[in-house]
Amino acid sequence: MAEKKSKKKASETDKKKGAKNTSKASPQAKLTSEQEQFLREYNISHKTLKAAKIDWDILEQIRQHYCDNRDNFETTGSDILNRLRQVHGVHSIKMRVKDPDHLMAKIIRKQAENDISITPDNYTTEITDLIGVRALHLF
Repeated sequence: MAEKKSKKKASETDKKKGAKNTSKASPQAKLTSEQEQFLREYNISHKTLKAAKIDWDILEQIRQHYCDNRDNFETTGSDILNRLRQVHGVHSIKMRVKDPDHLMAKIIRKQAENDISITPDNYTTEITDLIGVRALHLF
C-alpha cells in the first residue's frame, strides 16, 4: 500500500514539474499523452514503434539538434536554389526543409523497416530528404 502511494506521489510530483516521460518505446513503457498524440497524428502504430527499437530520448535529441541547425539547412537549400536559377531553361524552383515532427516520424518508420540505428550523429546521412528541391526545366 505504501509503495502504491509513493508511486502516486512521484507521478503527481512529475506532473507538477512538467516532467516528460523519457522512457524507451517498449511494450512495458508508458507513453505520455503528447507521445500518444504524436503517434496518432502521424499514423504510427505501437507495433511500428516497438519494431523501431528507438528510445524516445534519442528522437528528442535528434529533433533538438535538427531544430538547432535548421538555419544551416535553409541556407544550403537557398544556395542550391540560387545556383539552379542560373541554369537556362529552369522555369520554377521550390525548396523546403523537412518539418521536425515529420523527421521524427520518418526516423521511426525507417528504423522499423530497416536494420539500422539512427542517432543524433548519423541522422543527416541516414535521412536523405532533409532538404527538398524541385526544379521545373522547360525544353
